[in-house]
Amino acid sequence: MRHRLSRLVVALLVVTLASAAALAKGHKATITLKSDTRFGEVLVEKGTYDVKFDDQSSELSIWKGKKEIAKSAVQLETRPTTAWGTEHVVREVNNEDRLVSITFRGTNQSVILKSANTQATINK
Repeated sequence: MRHRLSRLVVALLVVTLASAAALAKGHKATITLKSDTRFGEVLVEKGTYDVKFDDQSSELSIWKGKKEIAKSAVQLETRPTTAWGTEHVVREVNNEDRLVSITFRGTNQSVILKSANTQATINK
């Protein structure tokens, strides 16, 4: 009986630590850009990408496979409702599409890009 109880305690501890680590990392989703789109000052070709939000550094990054394409400082804006699915907003500015914001599924906050702080990485 004591052996089972100690196993249960260890299992609960592992699950708790794993969930805390997952929550600290922020959010991740996959988006599809239907046209070449600016992510701040970086031009991202149309296609499917992973986006990751790090809530500790307040940065949003866009990835193609294991390569980071760009990252940007962001600010959060509260929405009146929770998003059912991941939503991203692309607007046309000066005849080119720009990624403006992303709202991750299950959250009520939109991640708004600060385009002046976007950095490109050389990973093509």
